[in-house]
Amino acid sequence: MIQYQAVIQITIIILVSIINIHSFADELQARPSDEIAKILKKIEMPDSQLAYALYDAENKKFLETLNSKKEFTPASLQKIFTAFYALSILGDEFSYSTKLRFKGPIENGVLKGNLYLIGSGDPSFISGTLINFILAIKEKGIKKVEGKLILVNDNFISEKRLSNFGLDDQTYNPGLSFLNLDFNRFQLKKENSGHTAKATFYTIPPVSSIGIVKDYKPFTPGMKFRFDGNDTNSESWSVSTYNDYGNLEEIPLRYPHIYAAETFIFMAKANGIELNNYEIGKDDSTRTLYQYKSPDLKTIAGLAMEYSNNLYSEAILVKAAMKENSKISSIAQAALQMKEWYLKKYGQEKFVQSTFANGSGLSIVNQTTVETLSEFIGNVRETRFDGLYFLSLFSLSGHNGWIRKRLNTSTASYRVWGKTGSLDYVNNIAGFINTKSGKTLYYAIFTNDFEKRKALEGENNQYLNTLRSGARSWNNKTDQVLDTLLEEWIAKY
Repeated sequence: MIQYQAVIQITIIILVSIINIHSFADELQARPSDEIAKILKKIEMPDSQLAYALYDAENKKFLETLNSKKEFTPASLQKIFTAFYALSILGDEFSYSTKLRFKGPIENGVLKGNLYLIGSGDPSFISGTLINFILAIKEKGIKKVEGKLILVNDNFISEKRLSNFGLDDQTYNPGLSFLNLDFNRFQLKKENSGHTAKATFYTIPPVSSIGIVKDYKPFTPGMKFRFDGNDTNSESWSVSTYNDYGNLEEIPLRYPHIYAAETFIFMAKANGIELNNYEIGKDDSTRTLYQYKSPDLKTIAGLAMEYSNNLYSEAILVKAAMKENSKISSIAQAALQMKEWYLKKYGQEKFVQSTFANGSGLSIVNQTTVETLSEFIGNVRETRFDGLYFLSLFSLSGHNGWIRKRLNTSTASYRVWGKTGSLDYVNNIAGFINTKSGKTLYYAIFTNDFEKRKALEGENNQYLNTLRSGARSWNNKTDQVLDTLLEEWIAKY
């Protein structure tokens, strides 16, 4: 009996030793290289703010990891999930349609009825495209419209903001609507004086739906323009006499379809067509005057990835989610629909640690791990959409996108394919690399200063404005970590 107990004790000791050896090996594997450790020390960044995973898809194993199961804010890396989801649901040849229809007879150049501008949420629609609609009206011989311009929503949603995130005057966070125009931003012109109190402000083109008001008090720290609310047909913005403004500024739109309608009317009048009123209504038109189709989804998704366009990403997310579930009525609901699709397609264990709040990444609510993302990129390496590999949507170091001027050394240029993602105190990159030995490996690298990023979500004040001012320096410093890791992996593997 004593001998039996001794054997059990020895066995337990051996097993514990083996477990400790493996734990120690894992700990060593999870430590940054000496060079990365030096950089982290130099920029005073704890390794708890860094996560990375390098994945070998051919052999289905991770080669290097750090904090790989810890949830981080992906920022614009969320667009990777969104682009793949939209292409999978809508198909690569999907395009948005914007139509101009009419009802009533045309007599002596007068349309005895209404025009109907029907939008389906095209995020790429710009003022330059509108000339096609105007020319179609002229070709039809219409010089006057007795009725109204009816704005028709063809199965899309409207949001005042893409996300409840940051200061309210940031152009990367405009509204979303069934009629989008010019990236849902408007231009504000300043004339007559360098001083705000004496200057004249007006929109380009001049539209009555946007009011500009002078405020003789300072705004909250860091804010240049203040949104003062709106009624159903207009929106109002204030400028502060305490702020300096350039001769031409851009401001996000909160009701893009109203701005689109007024711009349409302005351009029609500039082309000698009398058209005065608009309203939101239903389509009871009888004939089509003109139809515009956007670039196909491959192109839009590619632009969303390359230029990290938030509007494009949310628009394709919503369209895809609404195809799956017609009851979708918000970006948040669309994001949940996308998460459900990923869980069904790839399994609970792959995406259980991911939280999807939107499609652009413009929120710290979005969360994922470097393991999840790097493995996903590796697993879809052979996925094609009409002959176009999904991985070709990533930018190439030294060539295009946000890494055109990064990683363009003799050792790294044209070897790193990546999508960047950044917010204040968030700086990430993910994609794949071609190593010196000819291997293709898949990676995700996240850097998040969790404390400072969370602080920025609080009510704005001077401290937070100072914190925001230091974010660019922090992000630039962390570029060293991302780029050095990638160069090390290219040389090592």
